[in-house]
Amino acid sequence: MNAGRRSFRVLFTDLDGTLLDESTYSWKAAEPALGALREANVLVVFSTSKTFAEVERLQEQIGVEAPLIVENGGGIYFRPGQLEPTGLDVQLADGWHRVSLGVPHRALMAQLVAIHELTGIPIRSFSQMTPEEVAEDCGLPLEEARLAQRREFDEPFRLLSDRPEDLPQVIRLAEGVGLRVLQGGRYHHLAGRSTKGDAVRKVCSFLRKRRGPVRSVGLGDSPNDLPMLEAVDLPVVVMRHGGFHHPQLQEGVPHALLAPGVGPVGWNTAVLELLSDGRW
Repeated sequence: MNAGRRSFRVLFTDLDGTLLDESTYSWKAAEPALGALREANVLVVFSTSKTFAEVERLQEQIGVEAPLIVENGGGIYFRPGQLEPTGLDVQLADGWHRVSLGVPHRALMAQLVAIHELTGIPIRSFSQMTPEEVAEDCGLPLEEARLAQRREFDEPFRLLSDRPEDLPQVIRLAEGVGLRVLQGGRYHHLAGRSTKGDAVRKVCSFLRKRRGPVRSVGLGDSPNDLPMLEAVDLPVVVMRHGGFHHPQLQEGVPHALLAPGVGPVGWNTAVLELLSDGRW
């Protein structure tokens, strides 16, 4: 950090099960901390498995204006002037700029079909479900379910079998063609090699060009959040439903703050603590 100059503060947060309640998708329990972040001029960047269509709407509802990391690090969206990316191709998309880091969705779908045909393992993916099925399965309103199916870089799926050898076989075959399988809150996800952590590092790099030194916090609850938590200065593991912190995250970032509450309740407490205790 430069002497006499405070770092620009940025908070990266997962959504489902972290800022949003896993069952109700409500962020109301986190409103005090969200207000405190606005007062402190902290940039709040959603880093999620959700699609751009979902997260753009959520930003408007919560009142956040910031870049977005979508589909587990597959893409970075930002408004003109928010970031200064260099060395990467930037596309225009619905009034936003997009940096694509992941594998196109059509290629992911082709690989899922190929894995099923090769192994016979029954796979049910998001794109094979109707919006009504997604809404019922995820507890979403129908319109939000449609937004959730507008995938660009990541395909959620489930295995319709209980054979313990099936998932490791799917993972091996995916890795053999340069892809990866992530464990999220409700589904497995097939995606390219880019992670939330890769996207977080790029956003921080882009921010430094405009803001100078950056001090980052990250909050997550699931294994797919581990790369993000490893990439930030101050990682926070949020408690999951059932009252536990995911052991894979505790092992992966043993120095992390453990939020003392589930979902947005724990998120709120941890963020207020970080804002007040001087570590950030």
